[in-house]
Amino acid sequence: MSDTLRDLILPTCQGKTAFLGIGSIDREDDGVGVKCAGMLIDAGVDHVFIGATVPEKIIPAIRDGGFDSIVLLDAVDAGSEPGAVMVCDAGEIENRFPQISTHKLSMSLLERLLTDGNQARVWLVGIQPQSVERGRSELSGVVGETAALLARSFEDCLSATPSAIQEHLCM
Repeated sequence: MSDTLRDLILPTCQGKTAFLGIGSIDREDDGVGVKCAGMLIDAGVDHVFIGATVPEKIIPAIRDGGFDSIVLLDAVDAGSEPGAVMVCDAGEIENRFPQISTHKLSMSLLERLLTDGNQARVWLVGIQPQSVERGRSELSGVVGETAALLARSFEDCLSATPSAIQEHLCM
C-alpha cells in the first residue's frame, strides 16, 4: 500500500464512515466510484452504498445514518494524470469544483443534502479518468489499479487508530 495514499485518505475515515459510489458503469472510467465501492463491499467494509448515476436515491439512508464521515467516490476530471487521486473536503468541493460531476446533481448540492440536519463531514475522493467512452464497462488499466489500491487503503485506514492525523485537502 502506498503510504502517501494512505496518509491522503486517512482523515476521511474518522468515526463512523459511510461510502457512496457514484458513476456510470457503462462509461468506462466514469464507473470507478461504483467499482471501488463494490470492492469495499466485497472486502466486508460496512456502510457502503452504491448511488451509481442516481446518488440522490441514497441520501435519506446516509443522511439519517448517524455518520461522522461521508466519503463520495467518483471519477473527477481535474486535468491530472489518469489514475491520480484527489481528496477534497466539503468546502473545497464547492470552491474549487462547483460542477465537476458528469451527473445531474452537482457534488456541492449532494454534499449539502447529505449533511442537512447532521454534523457529518463530507469528503470527495476522486480518481482522474483516462476515458469515459460510452458502451465500455471495464475500467482502463491504470484507473482499475488505482481503484483496487484505494479500496485496500480504505480497508487499512478503517482498521487504523492513529493518535494524530494531519489533514490533506485536494492534493
